[in-house]
Amino acid sequence: MRPLNPEEVASRLNENERKLLVALRGGGASSTAVLSQSMGLGRDAVEKASAWAETKGVVSFREEVSRFFKLTTEGQKYADEGLPEKQLIEAAAG
Repeated sequence: MRPLNPEEVASRLNENERKLLVALRGGGASSTAVLSQSMGLGRDAVEKASAWAETKGVVSFREEVSRFFKLTTEGQKYADEGLPEKQLIEAAAG
């Protein structure tokens, strides 16, 4: 299989794939959220363009799962005031 020249590659890319290449031009990796903002596209459109661009050999991507945790209102109350058990011990100790 012979390598494609830049003109052939460019002719095979759709508009969103071209936007993706421009957004990644600096050579670094970027998240879907950042690309979405810089490209002016929704996350789904960025993911679809990335997948197609990968099949055309012009980008590679990897998926990572990130989990973020946030206190609920009840959790924040316990963080501020202490757990009920601790409050009971403190009240009994008086």
